[in-house]
Amino acid sequence: MLGKPIYDQSKSIRIKESKRQKEKICLMAILLVVCCFLAYYFLVVLGIATVFTHFFYVPIILASLWWKRKGLAVALFLALLLICSHHFLRDDVVTANDYFRALMFVVIGFVVALLSERIAKKDEALKTSELMLLKIIEKNIDSIVIVDAEGVVRFANAAADRLFGRKTGELVGSSFGFPLVKGQSTEITLYTKAGNTKLGEIRKAEIEWEGEKAYLATIRDVTDRKRMEGELQKARKFESIGILSGGFAHDYNNLLSMILGNLSLAQMSVSPEDEAFRFLKEMKKAIMQARDLTKKVLTSAGGGALMKKTALISPLLNKAAERALSESDVRYELSIPDDLWAVEIDGYLIGQVIHNLLLNAVESISARQEGATEVVEPASITVNAENCRMDTQNPLLLKEGKYVKVSIEDNGIGIPHEHLDRVFDPYFSTKERGAQKGMGLGLSLCQSILKSHEGNIIVESKEGAGTTFHMYLPTKGGH
Repeated sequence: MLGKPIYDQSKSIRIKESKRQKEKICLMAILLVVCCFLAYYFLVVLGIATVFTHFFYVPIILASLWWKRKGLAVALFLALLLICSHHFLRDDVVTANDYFRALMFVVIGFVVALLSERIAKKDEALKTSELMLLKIIEKNIDSIVIVDAEGVVRFANAAADRLFGRKTGELVGSSFGFPLVKGQSTEITLYTKAGNTKLGEIRKAEIEWEGEKAYLATIRDVTDRKRMEGELQKARKFESIGILSGGFAHDYNNLLSMILGNLSLAQMSVSPEDEAFRFLKEMKKAIMQARDLTKKVLTSAGGGALMKKTALISPLLNKAAERALSESDVRYELSIPDDLWAVEIDGYLIGQVIHNLLLNAVESISARQEGATEVVEPASITVNAENCRMDTQNPLLLKEGKYVKVSIEDNGIGIPHEHLDRVFDPYFSTKERGAQKGMGLGLSLCQSILKSHEGNIIVESKEGAGTTFHMYLPTKGGH
């Protein structure tokens, strides 16, 4: 029964109990027939007035042990058999000794029945506690596994089956595969049958299982907790960077304004035909680009004001897709339901987020096509929007409520696994550094904008297979 669900064990126990009861009834019937034969043999065949009743105690004791007070029926039956056999088989006078022996049948049966009931109550209490313990183990959210000294799984509860992605009872008999060190809590990486990776925290204790040395391993799935801890660390890092870069950007922007003002005055004092005017114009263009970069830093630092309005996100998706993809040969598909909830957003900033994600998708596809040595599948981008709800335990640390989820999927080059945890870090980029691109503020800025809307963004990617960004925006009054 190891590794089976509680209801399977209970059903198996009931079937075995029913079979045992039938066997007991058959055996008792045979014993009573033997008692009747003995009475006939002694009184009629041998012609002895006394029936030797030592064998009669066997069915009496067995019946009292098996059926408790109901088993007294066997004692009463044999007592009547002893007394009545004299009348029907020999027509003798029943002696006081016969009455005494008949009474002893009933007394012994009653005493054995009382003792059996007490033992049965203790056994029932033990079984109830064992069944309760099994239910607690089976319903425990932590995975509980019992492993023998050879590292073979002897028992696994339902949570363990789910954690390892196995069918019920499939873990039992398999190799555990993790070191067994008593009393130490260690983190392990789990690979499910489906190929997914999970993080677990395992604690082990030495026990005795069926008379042999074994280990009780308790495994807790900490995948979501680790993800949340990572999100908190990122949030603290963003906050510290934001304070530093926000103050710097304000001072830098003031200096740029002074330079720009003086530059404008210098242009006014120079003739447009003069070569110096062209140099001043280029300088002004560079300062304007620096000013735009400063605005991005301010927005990333949370210093920009939001102009929120209640709106549907579908027009922004359509407009951003047309603007970002119109000049490329990338095929794109929009999947936007008509019943999409309204969101409270700064339309310009969210539009910039969507536009930036689409441009990243186009660049990823281009990079894959340029590095391909064989024919690849047609370039495509899919934009999907849907309504969703978040509970309080979500790994994105979002508030409980209603959200609109926008997913932008491409079949580009993908993101290397070692870079996935850093794509939203400020100034992290795998592109060449430059004034126009490669500053590493794009995805960081997207995340900062979404968090300022009380939303968030996550990424899923496999190198060589494409990338999907999922952004979440709270609905109006959704919290």
